[in-house]
Amino acid sequence: MRSLKVYSIEDFKIEIDPDYVLKRLGKHRHSEIGKWKEKVLNKIEEAIPFIGPIISYTEMGVSKRTEEGIELEGFLIKSKNLAKRFSRVQKVTLFLATIGQGLTTLIENDEREISDSVIFDAIGSEAVESTVRWFHKNLFLRAKKKGFKITGRYSPGYGDFSIECQKWFVKNLRGDKMGIRITDNYMLVPEKSITGVIGWRTS
Repeated sequence: MRSLKVYSIEDFKIEIDPDYVLKRLGKHRHSEIGKWKEKVLNKIEEAIPFIGPIISYTEMGVSKRTEEGIELEGFLIKSKNLAKRFSRVQKVTLFLATIGQGLTTLIENDEREISDSVIFDAIGSEAVESTVRWFHKNLFLRAKKKGFKITGRYSPGYGDFSIECQKWFVKNLRGDKMGIRITDNYMLVPEKSITGVIGWRTS
């Protein structure tokens, strides 16, 4: 496999939408939203200092495509679903994103009501999704300037895209420098981390 050019993005601002956090908490009824929204807003403000979004990524051309998967420049992804979704893709962006360990540590050390920890957990989940949305939006703009369109993200664990592939992302996208490790069952630590692949196509 060729030497990868890996890029890192730090020190950017993400937006944490309280309405999305409320949905993660299962609060859909108007009466519930009114009761919980102020508390969620306060918890978001409290959580922000503990959230540090970082993204590491690389880009590869698609060298071969079969019904069984796609072969990149030295990395084979076996996934019929991905091969179908990426049938017109010329290259891909592979990324690793995290908000760091800070919020998880806050949750673990929090001795207040259990509801506070549940809210912080929902905020963390929304924060890492917001990090990936920020990255996708900026990638879309960069691709557009070059005459490309991009796909939505597709992550290990989706369909037949093996969760074991997370090991490749952590190893090759500087996961150690980001403070990310992978467990024996291929889960990411910190928990609020995401891997994924985004395709580029011209039509």
